[in-house]
Amino acid sequence: LAIFMETNGVPNISSNDAWCAAHGLTPNLLLMGAFGLVLARWCRHRRIAFTVINHGRRGRRYAEAYGMFVRSAPVIADTRGVSVMDYIRSMRGELNSTVRYAVYPFTHFCRDMGVTPDVAFGFQAGVQEMVTLDGCSVQGCQLTPPMTRSDLSCMVYLTDSRYEVRMESSEALNPASTLLTLAHAVRWAVGNMMAHPDASLADIAIVSHDEEQRLLTLSHGERMDYDADDTFIRLFLRQAQRTPDAPAVTDVAGSLTYGPLAACAEARAATLTASGYGRGHLIPVEARQTKEYLIDVIAAWRIGAGVLVGQGAGCMGLSSGAGGRGQEAGDYSPNGDDNCPDSQTPRLLNSPEIAYVIYTSGSTGEPKGVM
Repeated sequence: LAIFMETNGVPNISSNDAWCAAHGLTPNLLLMGAFGLVLARWCRHRRIAFTVINHGRRGRRYAEAYGMFVRSAPVIADTRGVSVMDYIRSMRGELNSTVRYAVYPFTHFCRDMGVTPDVAFGFQAGVQEMVTLDGCSVQGCQLTPPMTRSDLSCMVYLTDSRYEVRMESSEALNPASTLLTLAHAVRWAVGNMMAHPDASLADIAIVSHDEEQRLLTLSHGERMDYDADDTFIRLFLRQAQRTPDAPAVTDVAGSLTYGPLAACAEARAATLTASGYGRGHLIPVEARQTKEYLIDVIAAWRIGAGVLVGQGAGCMGLSSGAGGRGQEAGDYSPNGDDNCPDSQTPRLLNSPEIAYVIYTSGSTGEPKGVM
């Protein structure tokens, strides 16, 4: 996916370079900062880390060379309570110190620890479309790898006339619509950071005004008339009886209509009841964007239990059979099991009316439970 930064109101290459020169910055830092801001907003964390891939053409001996000379380094983008300029400069200082004092190369660290960088940003300037090799003029072409090498990467290419932003990811992790949204967000972040260099980073918009209005309109939803005194379970079962063939939920693996969704939830609820669960229990469910998550929640509510939603919590039911990391409901004892960590053990509540428990991310301190 290629998005050109010179269109749709985003500053063109000449004004971008002039702005960077006037503020003592380089274009790669501005673009890296924009990507970090978008990533922080997308992840809902104000302090995030990603890998930066720097090419070595700044070195004088590589200036006329043809080929790739790269080095990678981890960068932490801290978006908390800073101005635009302070934010960009802080990233420059961290990147420079990481590269300058690195005695243990980041690529070696990843290799030795058996890990791979999940998110990467790269900036490639001086891309030559035509080069001279042994007296012959040859066109240089980018070799596209058969698969992405990270969960998400943002590569910016500087040619003679434009900046080109390319977002790459696995389709199973991030669909094309998400990549398109992220690429547009990087574009708008760059333009707004240039327009308001002294503003607080928190006030920088990453969408256009028209897109913001569309999002606000969507967030208002559609008003539906229903009995507010009824329970979610009764409303759901009534809908399943009324429109069993209507689409109910979709994930990357497929979709379920209301009829099969209700049947799966009923089967899961029967398994929970047979295992001794019921009203007043709090059952851990892993937060994940799958049909099984919804089935878990509906099944727990069907028997009057509550759910504790979190990352890595012990899941129940079909999730383990469908490739999830959870455990079968039968693996748990209603009164606790010595083989299960405390955070994964269903337990009785003093208040059986609690249906849903989550914990905040803890970005402002300790995570807080919300009921």
